[in-house]
Amino acid sequence: MSKSVREEVLSPADYAAAIRELRGPRTQSEVAADAGMAPGHWNRLEKGTAHLEPATQAKVARGLGVTFERFSRAVLHHALQRLEKPIASAASEVADVAAPYDAADTRLLQVEGHVRASAENLILALRLYHQLSSAP
Repeated sequence: MSKSVREEVLSPADYAAAIRELRGPRTQSEVAADAGMAPGHWNRLEKGTAHLEPATQAKVARGLGVTFERFSRAVLHHALQRLEKPIASAASEVADVAAPYDAADTRLLQVEGHVRASAENLILALRLYHQLSSAP
């Protein structure tokens, strides 16, 4: 079965990574109790095998001791990292092309680096916008 557009943008793995990151040194049982859910369910959330409805996301944030906004930002951070990987590999192909100017000109190399980073961010934003706008 293929993934939905929504899962391509925000996959269960992104939620799981954010939960593990925000849990820190606390045990799964501790945060599950704070969230009001069974430790086994929390474990499935951290493995990325359980679906997170908005109400569950709010419980998870409460269990982690963070705001819903902070939890959402962490999930988006992990999604962006995952989505950037294909862009980074494509950028490395372009980086292999020799610059048409003297490599000793550090100012031009610095400007080129900034332009590449900006272009990569724009491409990522465009892809994310397209995926979100075409989600059911």
